[in-house]
Amino acid sequence: METKLCSKCGKEQPIEYYPLRIETGKYRPECKICWNAYQRERYLEKLGKHKRTARAEAREADPKRCIKCGVEKPLSEYTIHNRKKGQHRNFCHECEKQWIRKYHKTDQGKQKAKEWIDNNKEKILEYREIYKTDILKQERSKAYHRARWLRLNFNMTVDDYMDMFEKQDGKCLICGIDKNILNKNFAIDHDHTTGKVRGLLCHNCNVSIGLMKDSPFLLHKAAEYLDSFNH
Repeated sequence: METKLCSKCGKEQPIEYYPLRIETGKYRPECKICWNAYQRERYLEKLGKHKRTARAEAREADPKRCIKCGVEKPLSEYTIHNRKKGQHRNFCHECEKQWIRKYHKTDQGKQKAKEWIDNNKEKILEYREIYKTDILKQERSKAYHRARWLRLNFNMTVDDYMDMFEKQDGKCLICGIDKNILNKNFAIDHDHTTGKVRGLLCHNCNVSIGLMKDSPFLLHKAAEYLDSFNH
């Protein structure tokens, strides 16, 4: 593999990591990272803002109506379809996400996913090995999936959960056990009929009221039953 020494950072990189001069057919002495950083600084000195910021402001000033939901939104809410021509899709991010979810559940979508996995087994294994050693990537993944789980199952954000946790002083609402003793997250107790969140409970309390079918009558009967043997 042919390599080259970057004139800016001094790192030895593969030749593919250097921009190619089209007019001469030769590679630049700076690697792509250093070259891109230089171009960003140059653009910032010229306009007083980054190129990405300038493009975002231009998109915000040119709204477009989504063909799915019919709502007029700025171009920043649409995926770029053709970067060279500056064309965007006709449906917004939210409608696109809904369409993708439905497509993945179809037979064609499942077949496409299976084909991609079969064709990229080595790439998947390589990513898994990187994931095992990258602590930051693991933390980001856990935070993302927890936030997604809260949003989809309870219509809550991480901040909503933490506010509820602080109001309970970090203790189970029924037995009062401290989370630090359990060393794991509390369960989110909710009404299975309405979906309304009631509070944070330890695993034992959450399972107990679930086995009692969330019935106050059954819980009172159980309490009376236990009291009858204490006299």
